[in-house]
Amino acid sequence: MEYRTAPGRALNRVVQSGAATKQLTEQLIQENEMDDLKQAGNRIRSFVERIENIDEELQALNDAKKEIFSEAKGEGYDVKILKEILKLRKQRPDERDEHEVLLDTYMRALDAATAESK
Repeated sequence: MEYRTAPGRALNRVVQSGAATKQLTEQLIQENEMDDLKQAGNRIRSFVERIENIDEELQALNDAKKEIFSEAKGEGYDVKILKEILKLRKQRPDERDEHEVLLDTYMRALDAATAESK
C-alpha cells in the first residue's frame, strides 16, 4: 500500500493489486486442479494398463490351455472327461462326495422310472 500518493491513487492500486491477487489465486487453483487431474489421469492409466496386461496374460494362458487340450485329443483322450476331472479336482472332497451321491440317486430314480414305463 502506498500512503504518500493521493488517496484515490492508493485505493486504485490496492484494488488493482487485489484483482491481480485474485487472478493469481485463481491461476494457482487452476494449476493445482490440473496437477490433481494429471495425477488422477496417471493413476487411471496405470490401472487400465495393468488390467490390459493381465488380460493379455490370461489370453496367452487360455491359448496354452487350448493347445494342451488339443494335444490330449490328438493322443486319443476325451477332452470332456478331462474337463470333468478338472472340475472335480477343484471341489472339496465333501462337495465331490455329495455330488456323486446326488448323481447316483438321480440316475437310480431315472432308471426306476424308465423300467416301470416299459
